[in-house]
Amino acid sequence: MVSGVFAAAAVSAAAPAQAGPFRIDGRTYASAPGCVTVRTFPQRLDITNDTTLRARVYLLPGCRGGVTRLVPAGHRAHPFGASVLLD
Repeated sequence: MVSGVFAAAAVSAAAPAQAGPFRIDGRTYASAPGCVTVRTFPQRLDITNDTTLRARVYLLPGCRGGVTRLVPAGHRAHPFGASVLLD
């Protein structure tokens, strides 16, 4: 019985952490690295970053125009922008 407990603990410790959801204005997006354009023009965004990645908010669509805010993994923010890059 004890060896089974240790084996289960070893298996769970070896499994990589799962990335949580990445939401912009209530809509869930893929938590894979890459650029997401959410607006044609910059607006205030509601970002929930429950992934293991950092989110860079860009002023313009296509992740251009400069970074307006960095949203670390596990944080929420309300930055001004039009696109977001997970990296």
